[in-house]
Amino acid sequence: MIRSPFVLLICAASLGAQVRGPQGEIRAEGYATGALLGGLGFVVPIGTYARMGLVGAAGTYVDEPRTAAVRVDALMRFHLDPLRQFRRALYAAAGVSVNRDQDTEWRSYLLARIGVELATRGGWIPAVEVGLGGGAHLALALRKARKRSR
Repeated sequence: MIRSPFVLLICAASLGAQVRGPQGEIRAEGYATGALLGGLGFVVPIGTYARMGLVGAAGTYVDEPRTAAVRVDALMRFHLDPLRQFRRALYAAAGVSVNRDQDTEWRSYLLARIGVELATRGGWIPAVEVGLGGGAHLALALRKARKRSR
């Protein structure tokens, strides 16, 4: 029996990567705690509507510029328009997040996000999302576009 959600995540991600390759993304995030982070990540399709992924980000706090912040998110996104029938499409994401700054130990949080992917531009799909998990946040993402799906 699989007891760790991370083992399950890795197994599902590797299965999805064999079916269709990973989709990379670049992110910029701002948190209500004052943290500003930049990150890289990837998702793999695990079905028509679902994507499973991993995102890592690092940055600093606005009010304490010498305090580093690090965050790793494992998440699943559910797309309402996975086949790109419309220019814009809503999605929801949920997962777990672990983060740390110089003053604290690693902390884990559940995360929940709602976002919208905009029209494809130059081979990239811009997205805007809001969410909770380690603080309220706003994120901007650029995802590598796929030919027939999000």
